[in-house]
Formats: sequence, structure tokens, C-alpha cells
Amino acid sequence: MRRASLPRFLPFAGLLAVALLASCSRSGTKAGTAKGDESRIAVTAVAVSAHEMNRYLEGIGSVQALNTVVVRPQVDGKLIKLMFRDGQDVHRGDVLAQIDPRPVQSVLDQALAKRDQDQAQVDFAQKVLDRDLQLKALVDEQTLDQHRAALMQLKALASADEAAVNNARVQLEFTTITAPMDGRAGFRLVNEGNILSASDTTGIVVIKQVQPISVVFTVPDRSFAVLSSAVLARAPQQPLAAFACDRDNKAVLASGTLDSIDNQIDQVSGTIRLKATFPNQPQALWPGQFVNVKLLLSHSDAHLAIPAAAIQRNDAASFVYVVSADSRAVVRPVTVSLVENDLAFIEKGLVLGEKVIVDGQYLLQPNAPVQVKTAPAPSPATR
Repeated sequence: MRRASLPRFLPFAGLLAVALLASCSRSGTKAGTAKGDESRIAVTAVAVSAHEMNRYLEGIGSVQALNTVVVRPQVDGKLIKLMFRDGQDVHRGDVLAQIDPRPVQSVLDQALAKRDQDQAQVDFAQKVLDRDLQLKALVDEQTLDQHRAALMQLKALASADEAAVNNARVQLEFTTITAPMDGRAGFRLVNEGNILSASDTTGIVVIKQVQPISVVFTVPDRSFAVLSSAVLARAPQQPLAAFACDRDNKAVLASGTLDSIDNQIDQVSGTIRLKATFPNQPQALWPGQFVNVKLLLSHSDAHLAIPAAAIQRNDAASFVYVVSADSRAVVRPVTVSLVENDLAFIEKGLVLGEKVIVDGQYLLQPNAPVQVKTAPAPSPATR
């Protein structure tokens, strides 16, 4: 009977073993959960740091030469020589071209001869008058008056001759064409051998002054009040700083100062024109070039800043997730005063050194446990 009843008890023994194993497994799971940590969300955090804060007014404009001169002939004649290369840097007084001087030289020679002839008559009339005055007792007053009048007429004629001589000399000087200012010469507009006229409008060459150089740009008319306040807040000897940037508005090409503000607002476009001047020593700016311009309106040395990516927004206000002492994501409302170059400047809401989450915050809920990976804070800007 013992041998016969053993097989009947084997299925019950198996079920009992499975139940015991399941019970132990549940007990082990509960114990592990009680002893382990909650699952944490991996995030990247950056410490709040101090930066200088610059407030800019931005506009789009084009580079213009500070001065432009079309070099034209001032006398008629044949162009016998050009003394510059296309695109050459020239300086004030450099000889650019030579017109045949011989016709003008002959006019000067004639004027000199006429002046000498009339001057000889002046000298003779003066001697006659002097002799009459010495023999006044023998000469009547009418003759003296006639000799005085003749002398005055001859002196006037001599003065006219002198003016003609000076004019001829000036015309002779005009046959040598010089650069009126420092600048860059463009392409030549005429070639040697051409007959030039003082009435020509084309000219010989165009010279543009590129050092210094100007940028004319526009800003919205709604920015005029802020711009005017910034200008009035500074001394006349301290104009607003201006920075010319490339088309992507990333690289600064040149730095200069605000030169002038137009005297009216364009009602059609709703903008106002400004002009800034740049030394342009490395010649990074060139006439006709389109650039973005930034005007520095105000400057603050120490201001709390965080990466702009940390800023979150809801219907009420802006906020960030701050890492608490127990590694939880705490919601902190903040007031942002300015966003510039991927940095958000915080007016209030944060303390220097606190860690704010900049990556992974879209997976968070308030007070969620986090596993923090610290990223280097943006380098503080120097003065």
C-alpha cells in the first residue's frame, strides 16, 4: 500500500514547491524595492555664473566709402600719360595723369609777353609824370591830369596782364592731374591718347576713401527712444560703440563708433538711418558690402547668466529646473532681462553657483529625482 500511494502524492508535492518558490520570490522583490533607490532621470546641469551684460541695438546696412571723388580734367587737351594702376592705393598729391602742357604753356608765354609790354608803358608813363611834377611851373594842370590818368590806365592794364599770367599758370598746373585725397583708385575710365575736355562728366578715375570707412544702416523707428536715451547718456566725446558683423551675424569684422543719426524717420519703411565710422585698418570692410551692425547701448560688468537652453516657459512666467541638495529637479521662476549670444541674463530668481538643468529637462516633472552630469559653465566675458 505504501508503494501504491507514493505516485498519488508526487503532483501535490510539486505544486507545493512551486508555491513556496513564488512566495520567496515576492518576498525578495519587496525587500529589494524597499532597500533600492527610485529610478532617476539623467540630465545635464550648469552652474550659474557671472558675466558682463551688453545690450545691443541691431541693424542691417551697407558699407560706403567715407569720401568719393571722380577725378576729372580741368583743362582741354590730349592725355599723354597715366601714372597709376587699376586698384592702386594713392595718396593726396600723387600724380595720376598728364595732359599735353604745350598749348597751355604757349598761352602762358603770351600772357607774360603782354604783361612785360604793358609794364614798360607803365614805367615810361611814371617817368613822364615825375618829370612834369619837377617842372610844374612850366606844365599846366590839365596836362598833369592827363598824364596821371594815362598812368592809372596803364597800371590797371598791367594788373589785368598779371591776372592773365596767373590764370595761365593755374591752367598749366591743371595739366598735371593729382590725387585729391588718400584712397583706393578704381579702374581707369580713359586711356592714353584720348582728347579730354573740362566738360567731360565721365572722368579719369574714381577714388574712394576706405580708411576710415562708413556703414549706413537702418533700425526700426520703435527703437529710436532707446537709442536717443543711450546717446544722450554719454558725453559727446564718447560715442556709442559699433560693431560690423558678417551676414551670419557671428563674426565681428570691424569695430568703430556711431557717427550720426538721420534727421528724419522714413515713414514708408518705418526705419531710421544711422551712420557708423570704422578705422578699417585691416580693410575688412569694402564699399558696397552688406553687413549687420550692432550698437552697444549699455554695459554691465557682473550679471548672473545661464545658457538660454535652460529657460522654460509656461502661461504664467519663465522658469528653470534647479538641482536641489538631494538631487531633485526643483522648479524655480526666474526673470530674464536679456538673451544675447545663447546666454540668458537673470534679473532675479537664481543665486551664483546654483546648478540649473540645461539638457533633459523636457522629461522632468517637479521634484523628479535626477542623475546629474555637470557641464562646464560658459566662460565669463572679460571687460
